[in-house]
Amino acid sequence: MTNNVKKIKKVFENLKNKPLKETVNDIGKFKLGVLATSGTITGLVGTFGTAGTGTAISTLSGASLTSATLAAIGGSVAMGTVVLGSSALVGGGLVLWGFKKIKQKKCNNKK
Repeated sequence: MTNNVKKIKKVFENLKNKPLKETVNDIGKFKLGVLATSGTITGLVGTFGTAGTGTAISTLSGASLTSATLAAIGGSVAMGTVVLGSSALVGGGLVLWGFKKIKQKKCNNKK
């Protein structure tokens, strides 16, 4: 069995042992981080970026806005999607990790 499969099995075992409320809270925190990260990246690109034609992305709308934003992020629409999605997942993980550290610190201070 590969090391990654063992890690995934461990994650699911930990989920079984956690109360449902705590798991739902963790999922919410992760989603918050994902939304904040992707929103921040697209907002910054939309504000300061330019499309391949030289047009400011902030003046575009609809499909042209989406295509230009993703192309500005990753060089093409496909790579922009991958980069934005990956960044959002990392951001979600970091937010969840930060909440866990804060909770851990509060628990240590109570002792």
